[in-house]
Amino acid sequence: MVALRTFNPEDVLKSGQKFGGITKITYDGISASALLNQIFVTRYKNTLFLLEGGYFNESETGNIGHTGGYGNTRTKRNPASYDQGSFIGKVIHYFSSGHRLGITGEWVDRIVDEHTLTSQRVKEEYYRTQSEN
Repeated sequence: MVALRTFNPEDVLKSGQKFGGITKITYDGISASALLNQIFVTRYKNTLFLLEGGYFNESETGNIGHTGGYGNTRTKRNPASYDQGSFIGKVIHYFSSGHRLGITGEWVDRIVDEHTLTSQRVKEEYYRTQSEN
């Protein structure tokens, strides 16, 4: 079983705190990718607010190929770049009866620019002169 879970305001704020946040920055040298993720949380009386935003930028994964060109003889990496942005917002209100009401909204955008040159073929064209026709 796989369970995916996002942060809740209670994961960031300790008891009695009114503001809190987390910042994560990651770099991967193999794909020259960078990931920035920030969370900001605040509390107003019995209501908690969370805003999380992330940005991910990645290039193609490197290899040791040396042959360029097109088709299945190509061993160099295929040019590619990926950009992804995301936001998530949460509002959670705690009632005096012990119940809670939460509202969550999320937005994700991913842009992929990939050129699979290993899948492309070069079309050979032959031109005949007028005397050959």
